[in-house]
Amino acid sequence: MSRSRWPFDDRLPNFALNSNRVHDLYLRIHSTRSLQVPLLLSTVSQLAEKRYKEDIIQALYYGAIVVIAIYNLLVCLGTGLRVYGYYVGF
Repeated sequence: MSRSRWPFDDRLPNFALNSNRVHDLYLRIHSTRSLQVPLLLSTVSQLAEKRYKEDIIQALYYGAIVVIAIYNLLVCLGTGLRVYGYYVGF
C-alpha cells in the first residue's frame, strides 16, 4: 500500500480494519539482511496517544540541543573565544 493511501500520517505503515469482522493479513517483506517486523494492533486513540508521547520526547531532545547551542553562542559572545562559536556551528 502506498504512503498516500495510509489513513493516518505516521512514520510507520498503518491501515484501518473493520472491528466487526475477522481479517486474514498477509505480508510480503523482502530484504537482503536479517529483518525484524514488529506488528501492533491498536485503536485510533491508542495510536494518537503513542504518537503524542513520541512527539513530546523528540521536542525535549531537540529543545535541549537548541538550549545548548544558544548557551554556547552567548558564551562565545561574552568571552570572545571562538571555540564556543565552533560548538554552535557544528
